[in-house]
Amino acid sequence: MELTQARREILEAAAACFMEQGFHATSIDVVARRMGATKGRVYHHYQSKVDLFFDVHRLGMALLFVALILRGGPGKNLQDTANGLLGHLSLLFVPAGAGIMLHADRLASEWQALLAALVISTLAALAVSALVLTFILRRRGSGS
Repeated sequence: MELTQARREILEAAAACFMEQGFHATSIDVVARRMGATKGRVYHHYQSKVDLFFDVHRLGMALLFVALILRGGPGKNLQDTANGLLGHLSLLFVPAGAGIMLHADRLASEWQALLAALVISTLAALAVSALVLTFILRRRGSGS
């Protein structure tokens, strides 16, 4: 994504609208009105509200990442909060377990495809994790 002046103005207006009104209440019309522009100006750069939202999200995540790097990493409060959430991550799987029980008949009929998807995705996640770890260890070794 090339961040031209026009895109920057659109992203700033869209970010404010999404934060104030939420995703569903924000439309291309709302963003254009906030800018004092026409919908055509926004549509010239973005095909849909979803595309616009993803660019706002991407830019926000990039800015957050840069801020964390400049600070030298997350502060103690953020680390404690993240560790607390990660410590209770299993609670997020309870709704998934309930959904599995609701669709037990479908599981019985499609178990082979589900098993294949589970095995392949697990192997892919392990491979990516190993590559990232190897990369990090090599950078640490060469940086010391």
